[in-house]
Amino acid sequence: CVLCLRVLWGLWIGRRHLRYVFSQAFTGGADAGRVEEMLSYRRSVFGIFLGLAFVVGFLRHAGMGYTMAVVLVLFSLIGYVGIARIVAETGLLYGVAPVAAQSVTIYFLGSQGVSVASMFGMVFNYMLGTQDSLGLYVPAVTQIGKLADRVPSVRRRLLPALVAAGALGVFVSITYTLDLSYGRGAYNFVN
Repeated sequence: CVLCLRVLWGLWIGRRHLRYVFSQAFTGGADAGRVEEMLSYRRSVFGIFLGLAFVVGFLRHAGMGYTMAVVLVLFSLIGYVGIARIVAETGLLYGVAPVAAQSVTIYFLGSQGVSVASMFGMVFNYMLGTQDSLGLYVPAVTQIGKLADRVPSVRRRLLPALVAAGALGVFVSITYTLDLSYGRGAYNFVN
């Protein structure tokens, strides 16, 4: 997979910077990191660790085994980082991974030794990582990063604004869906 190699090569090239970021996150002050970054290194690193632990725990409670959950999260990250890099370098507004992480996980682990509960967990979360769902957020965050470079005075406020806009979008979407469901009936959305 060319995208996997591109991401792994990028991580290898940036290993000194990543080592510096991790050392600043664990040994630096509360605001460790450069002032021009959108988040401090400590918040970024611990946010990644907590987020990954939450996702693996969610997948485990959905019925998936730990091995499959970790492999799925790894391939999802590779896809998201790869697409984010392509979006950032080319100026595209949107991009999706060429293959869903769920498919790559099944190809990687094989389906013979996978329990029924793990397979159900994989199918259960398939819509979360396929072409048009979470792929929408990665380019948005990448574009916010590019905007932060151009407008330094609002750099630290852009990410909270993006989170607030996402939360507002979810709230409006749920409210509108419930209104349509009660007004027209959930079965009759097309009429």
